[in-house]
Amino acid sequence: MKIAFIRLGLPIELDLFSASPFILGTEIRLGLFRDWIKLGYDLTLYSPLKSKDLQFLFNPSLHERWLKNVKYDIQNLPKTEDVLFIEMGVANFMFAYNSGGKRFRYMDRIVDCIANFEGKIIYYQHGILPIPLGSIQSQAQRWHKVDIFKNREWIILHHYLNEEKAKSELPEYKNFPVKFQFIPLGYSNQDPWFEINPEPKWDLIFIGTQWDSASKSKGQTRTAEIKKFYDHPQLLSAVFGKWEAEEVKKFGNIIFFGPTQNHGQAYEIWNRAWGCVWTTSPKIRGWGLVPTRPIMVLRAGGLLLADGSIANINQVVENQFLVNNIEQVIMKLEAQKKLSISDREKIRQSQLHKFPTWDKIKWQKIL
Repeated sequence: MKIAFIRLGLPIELDLFSASPFILGTEIRLGLFRDWIKLGYDLTLYSPLKSKDLQFLFNPSLHERWLKNVKYDIQNLPKTEDVLFIEMGVANFMFAYNSGGKRFRYMDRIVDCIANFEGKIIYYQHGILPIPLGSIQSQAQRWHKVDIFKNREWIILHHYLNEEKAKSELPEYKNFPVKFQFIPLGYSNQDPWFEINPEPKWDLIFIGTQWDSASKSKGQTRTAEIKKFYDHPQLLSAVFGKWEAEEVKKFGNIIFFGPTQNHGQAYEIWNRAWGCVWTTSPKIRGWGLVPTRPIMVLRAGGLLLADGSIANINQVVENQFLVNNIEQVIMKLEAQKKLSISDREKIRQSQLHKFPTWDKIKWQKIL
């Protein structure tokens, strides 16, 4: 299986511990690449890497020697691969990069890659940001005289437990011949892992911004949900992420720390807490989007509790760990604190078992 990989509108980051905490993907990308290589797939990156990540790719540590099997090509365009795999990003036509002494826009690179490739094209929408097919089609027709839907099969690969609801609220796709396909959110066994902390300082830690995917759209603020499940005088709760000062004033019992330094730091931070309540904005609860947060909490050694109002949440979280109010959160945390380390580890393994490793997903039916 030959995979051509590009990222929508942004550079590819590989080093989790230097990756921006404001843009999703690195916590997925590195483990996914690792397991694809493990499966014997041929992987070529056609999007530019940041300079720090070029060093990470071409001078890997002993732990990341598998990266020597990843190809990198920003001079040519994908053509002979079996699939063009586009990772979710930001469709900003102003973002640009330098190559060979010239300035290029990331979105121009995307249009060129799509126009040059015929076959299966997958847009991996691991969050909520759609690919602007209308704009890309217009540019491809204007620059390349190409219809991006002719001789191409478009698939929107996603983690929405309520696919029909998500489709109905993504108008960007309504007039185009695309198929939606659900895929379980996975992880790699080589992703960061922490032993259970015997005495965490914090009861709950939430890592995330005030808005889902930093999108200031109606129904996508998390304020009410964080207040509902984290803000109580009996709980020592903390939030890491970018929140407006006026919004922070609405809370009485939560300490806000601002953004993390990098994406990988989230694991270490969650290791300081007994757990996390997976909750999100009203709109995204309806979609049942499975974010990376649950897996990161579990691999950090915490207990995963989840908002029972998330659509179809019991597909990935057992009923005993679902909560509908803060009193239930307090009760379940108190029960967790009475358990031995070995019993807490059994719960962690049971919860993590709900998510597959990337190499166990049936990629041959997807790619």
